[in-house]
Amino acid sequence: MNDKIEIAKQFAAAEIAPAVNPDFPSIFRKAAAAGLCGIGLPVEYGGTGGGYPEITAFARELTRHGGDAGIAFSLMYHLVVSRFMISGFGSAAQKEALLPDLAAGRKTACFAVSEPGVGAHPKHIKATAACTNGDFILEGEKSYLSNGPVVDFYILIAITARDGDKKQFTAFLTDRNLPGLTLTPLDVGWLKSSPHCGLRLEGCRVPASAILGQPGTAYRDIVMPFRPLEDAVGTGLITGGLERIFAAQLKTLGAPGTAAAENLQEKIGRMYSILTALKTVSRQAALVLELSGINRELEGLCFWYREMAREFIAIAASLPGYGEGDFGRDIRKIVDLGKNVSFLRQAKTGGLLIKEGLK
Repeated sequence: MNDKIEIAKQFAAAEIAPAVNPDFPSIFRKAAAAGLCGIGLPVEYGGTGGGYPEITAFARELTRHGGDAGIAFSLMYHLVVSRFMISGFGSAAQKEALLPDLAAGRKTACFAVSEPGVGAHPKHIKATAACTNGDFILEGEKSYLSNGPVVDFYILIAITARDGDKKQFTAFLTDRNLPGLTLTPLDVGWLKSSPHCGLRLEGCRVPASAILGQPGTAYRDIVMPFRPLEDAVGTGLITGGLERIFAAQLKTLGAPGTAAAENLQEKIGRMYSILTALKTVSRQAALVLELSGINRELEGLCFWYREMAREFIAIAASLPGYGEGDFGRDIRKIVDLGKNVSFLRQAKTGGLLIKEGLK
């Protein structure tokens, strides 16, 4: 597997870094040709094996040597969705039909859960899937679909039953060419090279065989774990970005005629210490995810990681000659994704620990 990570490093330097306004579909085809679209996917379905530690290492090399967070995010997202959702929840028939094409880069997929103006909170999700003569009719809207404009199918979350105010959610494999499915444009304002869109569903008919995982439990099984999972793997992407920022700052400060004041030396030393720790925490988070799944330890690692990453970025911004640029902005925004939810989860964990301590 180390050879694939080395190939990713070379690929990022040769294909991503020199690109001006890189086009994700073009980069994706080149990544497929380089054998990079099956990292973390089962060998028996054409993948290269490994798991979340390898996907995390892959993402790190892309930002570190490619310098484009949007492209790195989109390639990482392809692997995470393929491994977690299709490999993790697909039936034998679904895996056989989809994983070889995903691993070879002939297809890619997108998770469709968030809705316009309300995000992915279960109380506010409105998309429905009504059972009619053995099929399901999809109605509703989705938004913030990463890679959405270019994917071959969507893993779409919809309400399939209600018990009073309680909703049951099911995931459906939904082809992009399904009659009644239309894409809606979306500019998220950053990650420019990572394509995003929304979609509208009007009378879209899918068979029962399109259900991914267990009917009625998709929110618990798929939606809830996906955010912390993406957070954990995303530490690789962030680490590579911070390494690139650090190297650029050292080059700027080492230019002839630049005076190294004592407080500046302290800041650089602090940044180095943080970055060294972040590399270790990122590797550990990916390992915990692979071996134990989503748990309290993983969430603690990811929360601490982002706190330290924010300190690193704040120090970098205080250095003379620092220019954030699009790359620095994108890394900063990725660090802050889900910040409020993360604080709420940490408070909840604290409350549980206090209760456990009183027993």
